[in-house]
Amino acid sequence: VFLIAFDVAALFSALFLAYLIRKEILLNANKEH
Repeated sequence: VFLIAFDVAALFSALFLAYLIRKEILLNANKEH
């Protein structure tokens, strides 16, 4: 059960990081234009 929870936490953190990176890229792109 612990391993499953760890996998879910890792997946959630990866998605959250991808969201933050995409948001930063969009914000930087908007600043340039």
